[in-house]
Formats: sequence, C-alpha cells, structure tokens
Amino acid sequence: MAFGRDQREVFDEIAEIYDRVRPTYPPDVVDHLIDCTSLSSRSSILEVGCGTGQLTRLLAARGLHITAVELGERMAQVARRNLASYPDVRVVRGNFETWEADDASCDLVCSAQAFHWVDPEIGYPKAHRLLRPEGWLALLWNLYPGGHTRLHDEIEEIYRAQAIEIASRWPADSLSSRIDRTIAEMSRSGCFAKPDVWQHSWSCTYSSAEYADLLRTFSDHRSLPGRHLEDLISRICEAIDRHGGRIERKQVSTLLMSRPI
Repeated sequence: MAFGRDQREVFDEIAEIYDRVRPTYPPDVVDHLIDCTSLSSRSSILEVGCGTGQLTRLLAARGLHITAVELGERMAQVARRNLASYPDVRVVRGNFETWEADDASCDLVCSAQAFHWVDPEIGYPKAHRLLRPEGWLALLWNLYPGGHTRLHDEIEEIYRAQAIEIASRWPADSLSSRIDRTIAEMSRSGCFAKPDVWQHSWSCTYSSAEYADLLRTFSDHRSLPGRHLEDLISRICEAIDRHGGRIERKQVSTLLMSRPI
C-alpha cells in the first residue's frame, strides 16, 4: 500500500462534504469502548486521524481529555470548529508517523476510519511506545456488508459497467478482509495481543443527492478521473430516484481492541 499524497490526503479537498455526509458512530460503540477501557476524565486519549471529528465529538461529550492528530489542514480546521465547545480537546495538524509525543503518555490510542492509512511498520510500534503498559489500542471502522435489494443489485451492475476496479473489491474488501488484514498486521508488529473484535449493525438512509456526496468522499471513487466519477455518480443517482429517491446503507461498526505486550 502507498501511504503518500495519492490517496490519504484526498479527503482534505472535500472536508466540508465529508463533515456533512460521513456517518458518525452509534452510542453503543462508545459505551462499549469506555466500559472496556475504564476511561475517565483523568485519562489521556490520542486519536489518530480524527477527520472532522466524528468519533472525537462522541468521546468529548463524555468529558474525556483528547489530543486528536489530523493530517489534512482543512479537515483539522473543521474538526476544531466542531470541537470548539470542548476545552479538553486539542486538534493538532500533523502526520502521526512523524508527530512527536512523550513515551507512555497515553491511556488510549484510538483511530476511526483512519489507521489503515498509517504505515503498519511505523504505526503499531509508535502506538505501543506512546501507550502506558495498562493502556489500550482501539481501531474502529464503519464497514459496509453490501445490500440485497433490487436497487443495490442495479447499483452493482452500474459499477461493473462503469468502474470494474471498484466493483471487483467492494464491498467484500470492506468487511472481513479489512478485519483479517488488521489483525495480521497487528500480530506481525509483535506489539499488541490478539484483539477483541466487537461489532454493532445499524443503517442510515440517504437521498440521491446525499448519497452522491457520500460517494465523493470515498478514496477509491476519488481516484477516478473527474468526468468518469461524475458520470458514475449520475447513473447511481438515477437508479436511486427510480426506486423512490432514497437508499438505505447498512453499516457494521467494527471495533478492534488490544493491549500492548
């Protein structure tokens, strides 16, 4: 995997859209995280790749002290705006791989929708170094198991016709393989125990216009040439409108939690 400008920095170009349409996380996910880690207002949390603050806001609302590191300048600006009412949250613009912090200074290193962009040969040892011995690493994704309606089947046909490079790996690449790959990387690092995996299924519904903006926030879609992407999105929106104008997108919030070894 490449870790350069070609993919992980594309989100910064659409920070406002990302903030508006990317789903947050169910309260049950945060409840489970806090229950397992016994976090309190005295705990020190480092979030890697906070985006515009989807997870950060949920943690901040629990009174937690958070330092959130975000690579994108615009993403960090939106996150600061969203988190301005939480004095115990600090958003830092930086690259986690090179950002400096004191050893054994964190009770939790967490990351939502972002740790797969971190070079595993750097990310896991660094997280291990920053954590206290009794600390936790928590990695979270909203994964997409696919749909099983006529609309979803029609959209899959559009992908196969218009963007086979995406259809060939999506959504299968988004669920079990993401989990398996993360567990394998964690094991190879030698830094963390085999993680506990906890999942929570839910869904959100989008209008065709909202879904169009959601697709514009996906890195694999943004790798398509602009005209190609907009044509793909137009065809998908036409399909959604033919089927009533709204689409349900199922989510599986998947939380991997591990202690340093």
